[in-house]
Amino acid sequence: MAQPWIEKLKQQEWAQDLQGRWSALDPTLQRNILIGSLSGGVLIAAISVIMLQSAVFSVRSEVRENEELTEFVQKSNEESRRMKGSGTFSGASNTQSAQEFVAQQLASELKQPDAVSVVEKRSLPPSGQLQETLVRLKIENLSLRGLVILSNSLERPSIPMKLRALDVESNTENTALVVKVAVSEFQVLEK
Repeated sequence: MAQPWIEKLKQQEWAQDLQGRWSALDPTLQRNILIGSLSGGVLIAAISVIMLQSAVFSVRSEVRENEELTEFVQKSNEESRRMKGSGTFSGASNTQSAQEFVAQQLASELKQPDAVSVVEKRSLPPSGQLQETLVRLKIENLSLRGLVILSNSLERPSIPMKLRALDVESNTENTALVVKVAVSEFQVLEK
């Protein structure tokens, strides 16, 4: 079936003219034209492959970013469900302050009941339905064991609170530590 089509093509006037010009060329020039044509074709094919690989890499990168965002959202949803399930975000049921929380966690380690003091308490502008309050606490005469207990309790607090800064100073007179903690307390605003 291909033969009749090729024969019809060869019978065209422009094809015969092209065949005559090709035959008139020097064999070395014909060979150079063929090599140049093949090289050009290979170069175009290589550029096409590189462009396709670049496009695939770009799509993979976007997919990877979307997977990371999806994982982040899922973890956030799980954390939110966990906090809602434990009553952490129920504004009215949880009235314990950061100072009371820290004092309760360190009750067995503190030598003085008033060792936890509020240095600064500042309300920040509300963000959506949450009111954030920055609280800076100072804990004096804390043992190393107490510091470990404090850091563990601040890692996963039972109240809506987030650790912002932790500074530990050693007392040269004795082995007790002075710990400065900055936390954010959160409260759900009622509408």
